[in-house]
Amino acid sequence: MTTPDDDPDMMWTTEGRERYLEGVEVLVEQLRRHARLVAGLDREHFDHDPDTRRTYWTSQDLVHRAIADANDRELDWAGAMSLPAVEVDADGEDAADIELIDLEDEAVRPRGDVLSLVGRWDVDIVDPERFLAAGRAAYTRRHDLEDPVFAEVSVTDPLEAAAALLESPTWPELEVPGASVALGAYWQYVQHDEPLADLDDPEDGDPFDIVSGP
Repeated sequence: MTTPDDDPDMMWTTEGRERYLEGVEVLVEQLRRHARLVAGLDREHFDHDPDTRRTYWTSQDLVHRAIADANDRELDWAGAMSLPAVEVDADGEDAADIELIDLEDEAVRPRGDVLSLVGRWDVDIVDPERFLAAGRAAYTRRHDLEDPVFAEVSVTDPLEAAAALLESPTWPELEVPGASVALGAYWQYVQHDEPLADLDDPEDGDPFDIVSGP
């Protein structure tokens, strides 16, 4: 970024003024483009379609870059900035050259046939495809989806299927009407090869130190 201290001849020059106005025009166009994108969103795609979310975050990044560039140009021209400050990656890329952000997950790797809900409830997955289908059906019901493709892209492995099958906004056992209110819950899922039933001494083989403790 050029500052008045770095280049005092930039302030109040014709060149500085034209650069500033060009930057503002780019910012206005990016805001209009982003507004059209956001106005065309719907909740189902935004919540459940990875491509829609990736497009949204990329568009947001382009707006932030345009804001930062306009601020730099205003600082060069007038020695001050009037737009909100935003942080962008210092990679030197021009906003027009930014490609879609790659948020693809790593390929699913085999992690064992036992699924654990920590902590702790193990199940033996004897039919992975049927288990996956059940998870997708539960995800569809939970989010009241009309298009099953959203469940297919959101539930892609046994861990995500288990989360969908057990997901609940409350703990029914602990939510007593008039006596308590559920505040939320946290679940962690682990896939491995050591069911508790096969352990002669849990203290010698508990893979997560749940029985033996830290």
